[in-house]
This record gives sequence, C-alpha cells and structure tokens, in this order.
Amino acid sequence: MMKHLLYLFLGLLSFTFSQKNVLAQQAEIAVSSRIDIKTYTKKEIAKYQRLSTNSRTGAIIEKEDAVKRLFRDQVKNSYFEILKRLGKNADVRFVKEYNPSTTNFILRIDFSIMIDEVPMNVSVEGQKRKDGGGYNHGIYYMRVIFELHDPHTNTIVTMFPMYQTKFWSNNYLSAEYLFNEFWLSFLKTALPRTNADALSPLIKKVIGNHEYSALKYETINHKQPKADGKQEGTLSVKLSNVWGEARKNSITRYKLTCKKGTFVETNSKEIEFTGADYYFEKHGGVNHFKTRYRSYNCKNFPEGEKESDTFILTQIETLNDKSVRKVRSLVVHFKCEKTYDIYAYYNAPGFVKAGVVWRNATIR
Repeated sequence: MMKHLLYLFLGLLSFTFSQKNVLAQQAEIAVSSRIDIKTYTKKEIAKYQRLSTNSRTGAIIEKEDAVKRLFRDQVKNSYFEILKRLGKNADVRFVKEYNPSTTNFILRIDFSIMIDEVPMNVSVEGQKRKDGGGYNHGIYYMRVIFELHDPHTNTIVTMFPMYQTKFWSNNYLSAEYLFNEFWLSFLKTALPRTNADALSPLIKKVIGNHEYSALKYETINHKQPKADGKQEGTLSVKLSNVWGEARKNSITRYKLTCKKGTFVETNSKEIEFTGADYYFEKHGGVNHFKTRYRSYNCKNFPEGEKESDTFILTQIETLNDKSVRKVRSLVVHFKCEKTYDIYAYYNAPGFVKAGVVWRNATIR
C-alpha cells in the first residue's frame, strides 16, 4: 500500500513540475476591462450643435456617445465571457489581473464609431441605394482595435487584429440598434481574431525579430586579445525587440557559444540566458547581457586555426517553440605568441642536483 502511495505521490509531483514548465513557456496576457473611448457631456454636445451648420450634428454626437457607453458597459458586464472566448494554448494564457512579476502583456480594447446622417429632405448624389429603397441618409462606421501593450517597456507591440463594419440606411438607425448589431459581430468575428491561436504567431514574430542585434568583445583593460589561455575579456550582447519580458516569466531563451575558449561563469564553451535575464538587473542591467570569457591557448590548435575564436548567439526558445535560430555571430582575432618550455638545471656532484621548468614562456 505504501509503495502504491509513493508512486502516486511521485506521479503527482512530476505532473506539477511539468505543469509549471508549460506555464513558464506561455505569455501571460492580462485583459483590461477598461475601454479606451472618448465620451461627451450634455454641455459639450449642445456646444457642437450650436456651432455647427448641420442640423444633425448634435443628434449625431449624442448617438455616437450613446453607442460608446453601451459598448463600454457591455464589455464590463461580459468580461468573463470575453476572457473565456479568448481561450488559451501552449503559447498564450489570458488572466484577469495584471501582475508585474508574471504578466508579459496587457490586451486593451479601443472602440470608435463615426456617424454621417444627411437630412431627409436632401438627396445625396451618388448615394442612391442599389435595392431601389431611396437614398442613403445614414452611414455608420464602427471599429474595434485590440492593442497588445508591453507594460515593462511601455511599448505598443501590435494594434492588430482589428475589426470594422459599416452600415448604410435610408433611415436613421438608433443607438440601440447599432450597438446590438455590432455586439453580435464583436463576439462572433472580432474576438476570434485576437484569441490565443491568433495572437501566438503575432507575438512569436515580434519577439523573434533580432535583425539589429550585436555582439561585442573587449579584453580587460582594453588590451589586445591574446590567446595565452589566461587572458580574460567581456562578451556583450545587444538584442533588438526584447518585448514582453516579465521578471518571473520569461518568454525567450538564448544560448551563447564559443569554439575554443571558455566562459568563466560556466567553465564551458556555452552559456544560456533568458530574455528576462537580459532585460532586468542580472548580467549587467536593463537591456544588456555580459559574460566573462577566458581565451584559449594557441599551442592547443594546429596552424591555420590558431588566431581566432568564433562566438555564436542563437535563440533556442520562443514561447513554447524550442526551434533553434541563429541571431548573430562574431569572429574575434587573437594574437598568438610563440611560447617555449624553458628548463634550467644545476648539478653539484656529490652535493645537490636540481631542475626547474617554465611552461609556455614567451622570450622577449
């Protein structure tokens, strides 16, 4: 019985760790319930009506304002349904509350409406309806933009997907009618355009674009690079488009390799770091990654391979995608000085016999 319980415990523990690993590879997106719209007071509406030469201006602004308020209130009332419809996958999960440590992006909804209503006693040239129902006296344009915002860099990562619709009518459409028609299409068409499956490739494209990245190598005290097996220097990484990195939830991982020397921190020819390591304070500070490098020894390599080392930066994880993609490479030339093993002996017959050797010595 105890044996079975132990197996069950280990299985649950393994499942918990695997779940944590999955979550660590997802972008956490907090969905804002606040709609970015501009509304008007009754005083402002009256002012527009007083200053306009179009008798419909006041009514139009009032109607636009009413539709905006209806949409704003409905988003708040349907917030959990919206969250559910956005779904989730291996790359993306949506949450209701922003957490600075784990949230990578904030999804905001921007709604706008434009109404053009022509007085009924005016026949609009070129606006005659094709169905023979008279002239179009009302044109109604509504649009919603899903803005993906990076709160850590205060950057708008993308303002796509977008959904827009347009209505024409030979009569004036009410604010309630316009809202109801748009809301149905918002749920059916707009939300699927920005759900987890739709956002995954957009985010991957943005955080995987490192066209302007760079590698730089400098020796300590800015001396000439020398391949003596002892000299140390600093390799610096500069990445482009590091967006959406949360301190405790990184969505990218990188590997830096060299062919001959070693990285001091790992005592090996490779070192890995995350986008969060790069963006936050670890390894040199915001938007910077530095690591110490110890040079190779010329004598360990044949002629033609002595005087350079190659550094390669690859992106090895982008959200849940673990495919390897080369970002940048750098060839650094090292000076090779001819070295010798120098031996010295002293022999005093019947008294002492001694010897000493200087390995890899340079003769000057």
